[in-house]
Amino acid sequence: MDERNDMQAKLGATERRHTILIIGISRGIGRGLATEYLRRGWFVIGTVRTPTVAPGLEALAAGTPGRLRVEQLDMTRPLEIGALRERLAGERLDVLVVNAGISDGDVSVAEIDEATFNKELGGGADD
Repeated sequence: MDERNDMQAKLGATERRHTILIIGISRGIGRGLATEYLRRGWFVIGTVRTPTVAPGLEALAAGTPGRLRVEQLDMTRPLEIGALRERLAGERLDVLVVNAGISDGDVSVAEIDEATFNKELGGGADD
């Protein structure tokens, strides 16, 4: 019996689906995390800012039938955050990764003022 099954037996745990919510899976780190968690058998809920599916997400979903759910979310819009909360009300999340932000280009952190830095970390975009 492997370590995981042995621990489950000791704790009386049952096998259940592990779920991760990743805010920002359009590309980069978020996409990489989604890919890795899917590879490990997790159920992934990922958000994108625009309703158009980011290139490659369709292929990722096709390779892991039923384990990738893509939701629209713009973190700068409180109504969208509330709507996502309602859509996920029945879900049990094991991990939350907030991987949302914006950048004005190739600028070092030392050159960014505090207000802009906070806005970028919060995923804020000018509307």
